[in-house]
Amino acid sequence: MGHGLRMGVAVALGLAMAGQTATAQTLQERLQDPAQKRAFQRALHQLFVDEPQLLVPPAPRACGFSAHAARDKALLKGLWPRLFAPKAAALGAQDAPVKLADLMGAPCPSCQAAGTELGELAQAGAVRVYMHGPTSSAELAAVLGLETGQNAQWPVYIFADMVVRGHVPPIVLARYIDKRAARP
Repeated sequence: MGHGLRMGVAVALGLAMAGQTATAQTLQERLQDPAQKRAFQRALHQLFVDEPQLLVPPAPRACGFSAHAARDKALLKGLWPRLFAPKAAALGAQDAPVKLADLMGAPCPSCQAAGTELGELAQAGAVRVYMHGPTSSAELAAVLGLETGQNAQWPVYIFADMVVRGHVPPIVLARYIDKRAARP
């Protein structure tokens, strides 16, 4: 029994038993008397009419995740021409089922390794990787609302529906790519 419901029952008991002399009777003993039982039921009924949240808790507040996700997807869609420009430096087949933009910042100790790993994934054929240097990466990251200063997590991997910050092992990227390639 939740705290609110226990409190409500206690209040109802108090209302039902109001005017009674204080005795050592248990609730069960007191409710054997039909008049006491009816008074208790009326008090509970009125309590739940006045305070329905005691029976049905209010719906949890929306965390706003879906609204943020929709905003982010709209933002990515608007940046699509810059992220996946046909004439941009890219690795992999043009007709690959998955497109991935790689933003490489400066300084970025792991960006060279990430570039090599992305090249190997692109050779496998399921992904076309669009490479962005530090200048365009900083501009795109700023538009996306990502950190671009000393606390920035480079590289940034951008799929059509997801942004991943920081170096990601190739096996994890391969799973992301395979999942997107399998979509109809």
